[in-house]
Amino acid sequence: MINLTQIITSLAVMGLLILHGNRVSQNIGPTLLLSDVKFNKELTPLILRVKSDSIASGTFIPKGPPINPPIRVEAGNDCIVDLIQTYFVTGTLTGTFNIDYRILVYGHCGEPPGTFNEEWIAHGAFNGKINESPVSGKFSYIAKSKAGGEVDGHIVFNQGITGELEIKGNFNDRKLSYEGWLSK
Repeated sequence: MINLTQIITSLAVMGLLILHGNRVSQNIGPTLLLSDVKFNKELTPLILRVKSDSIASGTFIPKGPPINPPIRVEAGNDCIVDLIQTYFVTGTLTGTFNIDYRILVYGHCGEPPGTFNEEWIAHGAFNGKINESPVSGKFSYIAKSKAGGEVDGHIVFNQGITGELEIKGNFNDRKLSYEGWLSK
């Protein structure tokens, strides 16, 4: 049987619950007065600790060229690119991302990266630390890149680490930023 403490704690871990004084606001619905809820005294510090420990931000930069030369396949007027890239990761996460990409480029193969709009779908692994604690995990990554290199993406961790990161930046700057939440 699931009790209210477990529900509120789960919502906080998922980032769906943020404390505001004596109120709990749910990003997915109406505000609930804490005075209307009966729970043990350890709940509030637990929610605050879990929420603050899970916030993540930082950057990642390519470690060098892709592990193998990219494979490019013409697909009508478009190009499909297959590559594996390793990144140095700094911030809340410190370590490396190894990302295996499938990229749909809305233009012909052979043009420099960032010439055309692109859509990325990828999977990868992280090895390193979260706030100085050793950890490893796997993730899925989707992104759209506009001509010129502006990236808007999303990483979802699903093995070893739980969390979601929003990815922003311009890959021509050789650095992307991440922001989101993580839990080990």
